[in-house]
Amino acid sequence: MGHYKPVEYLQYILDHQSPGSLQQQLRERGFIYQVQLGSGLGIGGQQTLSVTASLTQQGVDQVDQLIAELFAAFATVRKQALDPELYASFHNLLSVQEYMPHQDSPRDLALHLLKQWRHYPAAEIRRGEFQLAPYHAERLSSFFQALTPDNALVILAHDQAKTDQVSEQFRIAYGLHSITPEQLSLWRQVRPMERLQ
Repeated sequence: MGHYKPVEYLQYILDHQSPGSLQQQLRERGFIYQVQLGSGLGIGGQQTLSVTASLTQQGVDQVDQLIAELFAAFATVRKQALDPELYASFHNLLSVQEYMPHQDSPRDLALHLLKQWRHYPAAEIRRGEFQLAPYHAERLSSFFQALTPDNALVILAHDQAKTDQVSEQFRIAYGLHSITPEQLSLWRQVRPMERLQ
């Protein structure tokens, strides 16, 4: 991963609340209260994207349509993300953030820096998260090409979820369900989100 920050770059592009944003459009459709993009699992030098959404009842009822909208958003920004000027703007933001004062307590800052150990060598733990590799269209493109329904793990948590198993350790009911061909077909029918800003 190092200085290539595809998830953070996607957050920069999509995770805001200005007019025409993904957040605003999904709210207007009645699907969500809030949606947030962030880093998922980091395994073996690879990074995954986590999308967390607080759903309305309509969002729960139409969760497959909501997921299709998310993949539509990823497809819509795929070309925009390969703009060197947009990437340079993201780089500038990181450069400014490096010099912003930390609001964390010393303990929280120490824990945060300790977590950076997984991603950066010791000499770069303090500055690594603010450093960005030069623009590399192929690397960015390969990340966005991987954001497909075929690579998705969906976790739906609500009081009406279909459960068929119980975790004794966590005292919670849960269910494991395969993604159906019909769901995949819907999620793959990606149309650009025309008003996405």
